[in-house]
Amino acid sequence: MATLGMIMCTNGLPRMRTLHLTANGFGDSGMQAFAAALGSGALARLTNLTLNSNQVGDAGMAAFATAIGSGALPQLEWLSLNNNQIGDAGVSALAEAAAGGALTQLTNLSLSYNQIGDPGLASLADVCASGALAKLEELYLSGNQFGDSGCTALAEACGARVRANIPQREPPARGVV
Repeated sequence: MATLGMIMCTNGLPRMRTLHLTANGFGDSGMQAFAAALGSGALARLTNLTLNSNQVGDAGMAAFATAIGSGALPQLEWLSLNNNQIGDAGVSALAEAAAGGALTQLTNLSLSYNQIGDPGLASLADVCASGALAKLEELYLSGNQFGDSGCTALAEACGARVRANIPQREPPARGVV
């Protein structure tokens, strides 16, 4: 990750539009280094970013959110952060950056198989309701830890405008017969 960060900081990738960094396991420290390099504006033309299966948690997401909140990825349309360790604090930081005007071009957001609960989903619902993610069309959330209250908040905020991929839950048992 340090080498990629160095290349990015020297503006070595000015035309890059797609970057897939899946299953590298760089964790929070790698994401923090990546976010610092993003802050230099090196990937301003990026439209597709995949950071799946990298053991990124809330600290890494906070650094990433700070970078995008400063305008580092103004053209980003697709963001995939599946199968990491992102919890409520991390997704809330991302939502706060979006609420501040980052991610205005985002059409697809994938956060499946993380550790997002109802508070994190509520922060996504709030940013959806504010109109800050006006172009968002698809939201992937399978394999997280939220319940009905988070789903309800998201459905009310996004309505039919966003297609959310949320696994169906079994209805609770009504008693023993």
